[in-house]
Amino acid sequence: MFSYKTFKNAVHSLIRNKWLTFATVTVMTLTLFTVSVFIILSILINSTIDTVKSKIDLEVYFNDNIAETDILNVKRDISNMPEIKDIKYISKEQAFQDFKESNKNDPALYETITEKDNPIPASLRINVTKAEDTEKINALFRGGKYDAMVYNTSYEKNRNVVQKLISFGGYVNKGGIVLSLIFIITSLIVVLNTIRMTMYTRKEEIEIMKLVGATNWYIRWPFILEGAFYGLISMLFASAAVIIALRLGEPSIRSYFSEFGSNFYNSIYSYGVMIIAWQFGISIAVSVVSAFIAISRYLKG
Repeated sequence: MFSYKTFKNAVHSLIRNKWLTFATVTVMTLTLFTVSVFIILSILINSTIDTVKSKIDLEVYFNDNIAETDILNVKRDISNMPEIKDIKYISKEQAFQDFKESNKNDPALYETITEKDNPIPASLRINVTKAEDTEKINALFRGGKYDAMVYNTSYEKNRNVVQKLISFGGYVNKGGIVLSLIFIITSLIVVLNTIRMTMYTRKEEIEIMKLVGATNWYIRWPFILEGAFYGLISMLFASAAVIIALRLGEPSIRSYFSEFGSNFYNSIYSYGVMIIAWQFGISIAVSVVSAFIAISRYLKG
C-alpha cells in the first residue's frame, strides 16, 4: 500500500546510497539526453527537407526552334492549374543576362559564352503549390502533351537533391534509434542492479517485514518509487541540458542554417511538449520496469 512512509523510505534510500544514486542518474540522464538529441536532429532534418522542397522550382527548358509565342501559349494553358502557384517565362536573352550577373566575379565562367553564341535555352520557371505536385507537372513536359517542345527539365536534378536529404535523414534516424536503444538497455541494467544492491543492504529489514505479514506489494512500493525518482531526477537534468545546449547553440545554428534555422526553432518549440513527454515516458518506464524485475526476482527467491 502506498503511503507517506513509503515515500519517506524511498527518499531515504536515495540519500543513503548517494553514490549509487549519482551513477544511476548520470547514466539515465545521458540516455534521455541522447534520445532528445536524436529527436531534435530528426526535426531539424525534416524541417530542412520541407524548406528545400518549398524552395525548389521546376525549370522547363525549351528547344531553340520553339517560338516565344508558343512558349507563352504553354504558359497560359497551364497557369490556371490548381497545382501551379506561380509561373514565369525567362527568355534566352534574360537567361543570358542572369548568367552573366551570377558569374560576374568568376572571369573563367563569365567569358565562356557571348550574347551572339548564347546556348542557354528559353524556359518556364514553375513554382508548384506542393512539392508532391512536381512530378505531375513534369509529366506534361517529359513524355506528355508538350514533350516535343522541350529540351530538358530540372526535375531529375531536384529530385536527386531531395532524395539525398531524405536518405541522409533516414541514416540519422536509424543510427539514433540504435544508439538510443543501447543507452536505454544500459540504463535498465544499471537501475536493475542499483535496486538489487539497495534490496541487499536492506535484506534483514525485508525479512522482518515478511515475518510480520507484510504483503509483497507493501515491500515493492518503496523500491518502485525509488526507481521512479531516478527517472524523474534524470528527466529534469536531461531537460535542463537540452535547453542549455539549444540556447548556447542557437546563434550558430541560425547562422549556419540561415533560413532553415527559423523553421527549426519553430518546430522545436512546437514539439517541446512531445520531447518532454518522451523523456518522461522513457525515464519512468525504464526505472519502474527494471525496479519491478529486480524486486520480483528477489521476492521469489
